[in-house]
Amino acid sequence: MGKFRTAQGAQSIACAHKANAGHLFCLEKSFVFIHKPTVIVKHEDIETVEFERAGQGAATRNFDLRLQLKGGGSRVQDATFTGIARDEYPVLLAFVQSKQLHVTNLKANAM
Repeated sequence: MGKFRTAQGAQSIACAHKANAGHLFCLEKSFVFIHKPTVIVKHEDIETVEFERAGQGAATRNFDLRLQLKGGGSRVQDATFTGIARDEYPVLLAFVQSKQLHVTNLKANAM
């Protein structure tokens, strides 16, 4: 496994992808969501990262992580992981920044 640890010290973040609950692992070269279907997103395939609902104050307990993927043509591809606990935001943001991934809405989500 990777060196990433959640705010509680676990190796994965509980969240959902589409209608499926599972766990998101933040690895050295990819994000891996374990459940049916398993989703693997390599860092090199990510164009931008967006934290949705992260900067809405204490009104929300969760936020979403949207990974927009590089793709050919006009078809936009992305992977969105929903229902991530709010206390995971700082560690997930630090991880994304350490991998030098472009965050599109960083200032809007300042907590």
